[in-house]
Amino acid sequence: MIIKKRKDLIHTLHQTSGEKVDSPILAPVDYLEASVAMCVAKTLDFLDTRDALELSGYEVTVTSKSDDTLKPRRVSDVKINIHFIDALDTALAKKLRLKAKRGCMIGHTLEHPVNVVLVDDEGES
Repeated sequence: MIIKKRKDLIHTLHQTSGEKVDSPILAPVDYLEASVAMCVAKTLDFLDTRDALELSGYEVTVTSKSDDTLKPRRVSDVKINIHFIDALDTALAKKLRLKAKRGCMIGHTLEHPVNVVLVDDEGES
């Protein structure tokens, strides 16, 4: 995704193809939460198909907390709640929740340090 900002205009979100996304611009942490939620949801979709579970649906809620005492300021906790619409066996629901968390690359990235490198126009850091 691409965020475009022009003087005196709001930020706009675009696909890498250049198409503008006509949705409200959210706070950066909202995108982080949405990324984790979508990652968990896509993992659940995979498990549903692979294991022929035929789930009726689910809701993935992701919340985060920032700690203003940390320097630099950053998100300190991310919580994931998965609610299944179906009345699943407790053991199956627990297993799916655990596998959905384990299968989420975005969550793994947040759990471990990652290098963020600023690259200039010439492609050098």
